[in-house]
Amino acid sequence: MSGLKVSVVVSTRDRAERLEGLLGSLREQTLARGEWEVVVVDNGSVDRTPDVLERIRQEGTLDLRVVTRNRGEGRGPGRNAGWREARGGLIAFTDDDCEADPGWLEAGLAEAAANPQSFIQGRTEPIPREVPSIGPYSRTIRVEAESPFYETCNMFYPRALLEELGGFEDLAAGEDTDLAWRALEAGWSSAWAGDARIFHAVLERGPIGMIRLAFSWSDGMYLLSRHPGIRQAAMNGGIFWKTSHRLLLMAVAGVAIGRFLPPALILAVPYARQLRQRCAAGGIGLTHAPFLVLCDCAEVLAAIRGGVRHGTVVV
Repeated sequence: MSGLKVSVVVSTRDRAERLEGLLGSLREQTLARGEWEVVVVDNGSVDRTPDVLERIRQEGTLDLRVVTRNRGEGRGPGRNAGWREARGGLIAFTDDDCEADPGWLEAGLAEAAANPQSFIQGRTEPIPREVPSIGPYSRTIRVEAESPFYETCNMFYPRALLEELGGFEDLAAGEDTDLAWRALEAGWSSAWAGDARIFHAVLERGPIGMIRLAFSWSDGMYLLSRHPGIRQAAMNGGIFWKTSHRLLLMAVAGVAIGRFLPPALILAVPYARQLRQRCAAGGIGLTHAPFLVLCDCAEVLAAIRGGVRHGTVVV
């Protein structure tokens, strides 16, 4: 077995520029170079990704190994190919649209050493220079405390855990959440490493892209039927995916009943207040409120569709 302490595993496809940013940030890690490596799994990229990886490998600025796979294979199998090729006892997962704080690996490794029977979740924030571009049509990830979804943009798993569970399953969505909950159900515990920071890109999707993203979450409802603990940990009232969904349905009921019983319109007030708060928190005008309503409607429909498909109750 190699003396490497930790292996960074990244699954990528057609994000050459973003991948360069990630690999550049990894060069700045404070952990001694001989104690870690990077394994990048290229899932059939057709952009500059192969050239970028070959150039960095030849430069020798990182202990970098590349695994090449066929295009179109899933994210879960891609990450599995990476950790199985890795030599470290601890596997640090992040994504190709992220950048690492210089102390990321050192902090994650310290938390893992203090909690040998645990997998570790680290803090995720938007890339600081991209924060000004956050808007109603962009997406990023913030994880400021332990999240029940265990997003793989910043996770540390003991290799022994991955070997025991077989790694990620090939799911349409939520393969990262599924792995963490299978680990919890198998008797492993989780720990939080607030100093192990990853910075996530702010990705501009446009209005149509955001609606498509909302609909894409239908497949994720499968996780609620497979892991009941997620419902208790993350669901609003055990049924609602988000608080905004509950308030939206209250508002719809209030408007419908209000046609015959005007006082029922008060049921729409909490949702209207929340919309105002969301606009203020996002630094956007109330003119964007109709778009937020449309997104909420798309999410509710996606949740109901996914719940029906997978035999679970969720809105």
